Amino acid sequence: MWNWYNNNNPVRKLKNKVEEQKMKTKNKSFKRLFAFLVALVMVTALVPSVIFAADPTFTDVKSTDWLYEHVENLAANGIVSGYKGTKEFKPNNPVTRQEAAKMIALGAKTPAASGTEFTDLLGNWADPYIMALEADGAVSGFAGTKEFKPLENIKRGHVAKMIALAFGLKEGSEDYDLTDIKGVDNEEYIKILASNGIVGGFKGTTLFKPNELVTRAQLAKMIDVAMSPVDSTFRVLDVSAINETVDKNGTLEFAINGKEEAADLEALEEEGY
Repeated sequence: MWNWYNNNNPVRKLKNKVEEQKMKTKNKSFKRLFAFLVALVMVTALVPSVIFAADPTFTDVKSTDWLYEHVENLAANGIVSGYKGTKEFKPNNPVTRQEAAKMIALGAKTPAASGTEFTDLLGNWADPYIMALEADGAVSGFAGTKEFKPLENIKRGHVAKMIALAFGLKEGSEDYDLTDIKGVDNEEYIKILASNGIVGGFKGTTLFKPNELVTRAQLAKMIDVAMSPVDSTFRVLDVSAINETVDKNGTLEFAINGKEEAADLEALEEEGY
């Protein structure tokens, strides 16, 4: 009679083979599930948030223009519309401080607020957006005064500060090389935007030009990217390493952009994944 605990026992060998096959099947299931999770994350992170219509929204922004997707995304989200009731976007026009306030407040979904310390608001459509940003700490009196100067055109450096504060951005991980921002007003906020891939060198140079007026096209890009920044640290784990990431309780552990995640495999499999 065979000793069950003897590895040469043919019945035990058969049972071991069955268990081994079951484990391979389970591991394949884990790998398929992991591949699904990775694909889901990649699709969520990389697919544009808006599928654009064939016809451009604005008559002066063609589908081949570099700003097209940024402008269309803002239009689809109700952040911009035709300039002064027309079907034009006027991409090269400068932006007033009140226009910037509206676009940034809508893009950042800044909570509405009432009341202000500004003494020069115009009692018009822009007031709610300016007051919202003021309450949120994204804007304050111009040059130490209690004036907002709503009709003054805004500079690139000033808009960088408004965006960084309104969106609550912190220093990112993108490399950048801007040679004209050291010691300028709002340097820290320009660095925050650059390190998050929101701004770069002006027209392919290493200059940010903080004192130059921002255009509607430039601001549209900044806000659009700030709404969905891409983290350069995103990495996809090797699916072949799946066995090392599954603990004894059947929980898949993995990291996305440095954030630890976990998934209950049985629960997901019951849902059909």
